[in-house]
Amino acid sequence: MRHANRFKFSAMAACLVLFALACVTGQFFCTVAPVAADEPHKVANRIQANNANGANGPSGHQLLPFIELARTSRDAVRAVKDYQAVFTKKELVGRTLYSGQMILKLRHEPFSVYLQFVDQNKGSEVLYAGPRYQYLMKAHEAPGTFSSLAGTVSLEPNSPRAMAEGRHPITQIGMVKMMETLIVGWESEMKYNDPDDPKVYYYPNAKLAGQIPCKACITRHESGKHKYHFYETRVFFDKKSNFPIRLEEYGPPDAANPDGYLIEQYIYTNIRTNVGLTDNDFDTRNPQYHF
Repeated sequence: MRHANRFKFSAMAACLVLFALACVTGQFFCTVAPVAADEPHKVANRIQANNANGANGPSGHQLLPFIELARTSRDAVRAVKDYQAVFTKKELVGRTLYSGQMILKLRHEPFSVYLQFVDQNKGSEVLYAGPRYQYLMKAHEAPGTFSSLAGTVSLEPNSPRAMAEGRHPITQIGMVKMMETLIVGWESEMKYNDPDDPKVYYYPNAKLAGQIPCKACITRHESGKHKYHFYETRVFFDKKSNFPIRLEEYGPPDAANPDGYLIEQYIYTNIRTNVGLTDNDFDTRNPQYHF
């Protein structure tokens, strides 16, 4: 994928746009070792696959066990009040694959998010606290940079600027919302009631980064009989916590990508739960922040 060209804007426009590009639906690139299953053929080579199609008999759809796993995982995350993690992400927007990395603080009730970049945008911060700031994002560039001269800016989460480099708004960040979106997608795929599409594969003893025991689910639409959002979906559930710590979505194979091309990738590492996040963690006046 080619990288996005940098356009010339006025100082204020540049600040708003470049920050929006970096933050909202953010592309978050992890510093941990890469997963052994970054490409489809590597998954098959490293993990013994179990073809799950037909496992439930004629009365059950092959996706039902995966949907149940996703629901159980969603509920496991929902049971905690808050968590902090390193959130990594890649998203394909147009023909460009964007990436980035940040520290995430997330509270479920009321839904609140704080993001601190630790990649090439180190020092930039994003905050969303629902009604506290009229459902707007608060954001600023890294202190000491030219773009930071504009100070803290407010952006609509779904605005074109905020979505310039992302596929989802900040309001959809988090493992719970990630699983809810996946469940809706899988449930919609069941409407065709096709026992051969998608193909489903379950890996009960997968490992991420060669050391994190996981349960992995892969679905793949090989027949081309029906239209779907993604050609292949992979989701990894941590065996210990049951949290969904990695999700990948791929487009269909083409001449340049015979195994399919990456559309979305979301990774959660270094997760700490029930850390006691308070309103102060989602307040621009927090002295530890630079809003």
